[in-house]
Amino acid sequence: SCIIYSLRAKYKFKRKEGELAPLANSLISNFVGECKQKKVQIVITETVKEESDQKLLRAVNRYFDKAGIFSHPLRFQVFLKCRKRLIDLFQYCKCITVSNPKVDIVRNIYKEFAKKPSLRDKLVKLKEKKKRHSILPSETDMKILAEAATLAENNNVVFITDDGDYLEFKDELEKKLHIRICAVLEVQHLNMYN
Repeated sequence: SCIIYSLRAKYKFKRKEGELAPLANSLISNFVGECKQKKVQIVITETVKEESDQKLLRAVNRYFDKAGIFSHPLRFQVFLKCRKRLIDLFQYCKCITVSNPKVDIVRNIYKEFAKKPSLRDKLVKLKEKKKRHSILPSETDMKILAEAATLAENNNVVFITDDGDYLEFKDELEKKLHIRICAVLEVQHLNMYN
């Protein structure tokens, strides 16, 4: 959701104006604005911060590939605008390092899913969609979820995401890890006080 927040930039290409701003960007931007207004602290782990930093350029390139715009200077210009939004988000949020996230517990949960046919089918579909070698989520994705679970031991955690590795198993993960998982497209319905 950090990347989605940062994906907003106006640009000009061949005398036409355009704007990179997917629908989900407005939802996340409004959510962050509401949190600021109500003084609700948003927490981002250092792992999420690093992952967002690494994947932002890929997200900008994917947008322009779909739009059929191959101008590298334009892509770089838009990337810099989006990168500024991402930095602004990090400055507003509380960025923390989570000590000893329970990655093994999360990995074992996904291994349990792989043993159940209906859940295994979801893992296989995600593997194909994401073009990865394993049916399990990436180590980084499991670490991010483990960090949320660790934080949930002493806090109410709402995990906002658009990643199928979490959303496809929302009910199961919420029960096992005691976190609340919210899809980006549902964030406008989120009650921040529960």
